[in-house]
Amino acid sequence: MKKKILGIILVTVVLLAILFVPIPSGTLKDGGTRVYSALTYKIVDWNRMYEDETFDETKIYFGADQRKTVDELFAQEEETIDKFVCGEIIEMHGTSVLIRPLEGEWERRSADRISFNIQGFEEIGAKVGSVVEVTYRGGVMESYPAQIRATRWRMA
Repeated sequence: MKKKILGIILVTVVLLAILFVPIPSGTLKDGGTRVYSALTYKIVDWNRMYEDETFDETKIYFGADQRKTVDELFAQEEETIDKFVCGEIIEMHGTSVLIRPLEGEWERRSADRISFNIQGFEEIGAKVGSVVEVTYRGGVMESYPAQIRATRWRMA
């Protein structure tokens, strides 16, 4: 009887270890991100370089997220990261604003003009020729002019 109970306990401990103990997958060449995977979750210790910044957080992913690749998970995380671009307003039409990113801005490497919508934003007194700082999330959409999903703006 004791052997049967010890056997059940041993099988239970092994099964729990297989389900819940994370195994390191190594370090990625994206700045040093480390991934630890178990059958029921994934831990990602982010240290990913993007644009001129480093995303440095530790996150736990469950369910469908744990089966995603690191690149898919980062695309999901990128939607929550605030980014900033400073530029000179070159056109304003209703709630649509077109800026020219200033020299040295990361976005200027891929776009000489960026469009965004200011619907619902507070009035800041901006006009053509003003320099503004725009906060946005997600990536720079590759169209012409490029587009961003602005979340706020202010005079620079």
